[in-house]
Amino acid sequence: PTTTSTTSTSAPTTTTSTTTTTLVAEVSLAEAIQRDASAAEVALLEAIAEPASSRARELAAIYFSGRSLERVTSLLDQLVTNGLVGQANPDVRSVIVVLSEPILVDGVGGTRAEADTCRVDAAMIVDPQATLNGQPAIVNDDIIRTLARTRFVLTNGVWQLDGGDVTDESRGATTCEL
Repeated sequence: PTTTSTTSTSAPTTTTSTTTTTLVAEVSLAEAIQRDASAAEVALLEAIAEPASSRARELAAIYFSGRSLERVTSLLDQLVTNGLVGQANPDVRSVIVVLSEPILVDGVGGTRAEADTCRVDAAMIVDPQATLNGQPAIVNDDIIRTLARTRFVLTNGVWQLDGGDVTDESRGATTCEL
């Protein structure tokens, strides 16, 4: 009789432990304010698209305070009263650009800052009930570039637009390239 035997061998198992460290880059004051100002512009476009919604008021309260919140709330109220809505301009983007290095007006670690900004407001106000060629009728499509010394306040981790002083305003200017 024949006997067959099978022997199996395996390589030794090695376990390696690795540690992964995630570095969180600190964001500069200028980057944080630019990020939040840009988010405010997007939030404003969303809010004016549905000004009667509770979400519109929530967005306004997240990104705006002081005089800026009063102006945004007033705009939303006017849109609702007149049955109008806002929408993005398909040809020109609404933007806000921080032009100068922000300064903390209440010192290091502060919650109040100021910076020079440029804002291109290209949002269109339309009447969704009145149509022209199947599209909502445009009530206002003025494009306005505003240069300002803008105040920001840090609230719940967001640099809210708090107001400012206009230094120049130009109708029809479509960019912040000066």
